Formats: sequence, structure tokens, C-alpha cells
Amino acid sequence: QPQTALIYFRANEKYYPALSMADQLHNRVNIANMYFFLKKYDVSVSLAKEIIEDALSYDIKTELGRIYNLMGNYSIIFENNEVGIAYYKKSIDIFESLQNQTIPNGVFFMDPVFSWALCGAWSVLITWIVPSLRPCFSASTSFGVRRGGFIL
Repeated sequence: QPQTALIYFRANEKYYPALSMADQLHNRVNIANMYFFLKKYDVSVSLAKEIIEDALSYDIKTELGRIYNLMGNYSIIFENNEVGIAYYKKSIDIFESLQNQTIPNGVFFMDPVFSWALCGAWSVLITWIVPSLRPCFSASTSFGVRRGGFIL
């Protein structure tokens, strides 16, 4: 439920003075994503551009990678494939560089949510599935195909 999630993330804005910039950006990326899911693309992209500026300014790579992924989705939906692919590549490059980064105490950074090794290509385009006009026929034919074909 993107609308419910949006209400939740918007309510978190009151805590920004007590949060780090990384946590603020994380919440802001979530808000931009919810507007995207609600198909309010102009609002989502406007927020995304602000987030990109702040993430670059504060050098917060995780949120920069997340927002580049959103911009890739937006670009692909509006058939600007080259720009979309460029955003996806930027996003993947960021997370691949972070995946094996060592932090000062010698522990490896590996964000389980965005781990390329654990999750594969997480920047898959969001698609809408159109329901079948004849679901019973589709279900019956798909079973036959799985069993090795049809007998006429």
C-alpha cells in the first residue's frame, strides 16, 4: 500500500532535526519511491533531483545508488532507455563498490538489502501485469506446456 507507506514516511519528517543526513536521505528516497508507485512521477522526479544533490554533497553513496535506480525506472517507463540504463549502471557501480568496502574496524560492509551477490540485479524494471481475459484457458494451457505439450 504505497499511500499508507507514504503517510508513514511523511510522518518521519518531524524527526529530521535529530537524524543524521544519511537517515534523512533514506526516508526521502522512500518518499520519492512511494510517489513513483502512486504514479505521481513529477513529484517523484522533483524529489529525486533534490536527493541527488544532497547525496552528492554529503557523499552518501547508499542513498545515491537507490535514487539513481529510481531515476532509471522513471526513464525506462517513459521510454528514455539510454538514460535509464545509464542511471542503472551508476547505481550498480555504487553498490558494487560498497559491497566489499572495508570499514575502519576491519569488518566488510555488505548491505543485505542491496547486495549484488545475495540479491542479484535488484534494479529490475517495475512492470504492471495485465490480467488475462481468459484466466481458466491460460491456466489450463500452461499446465499442459509444463507437462510436455498437448495431445490432440
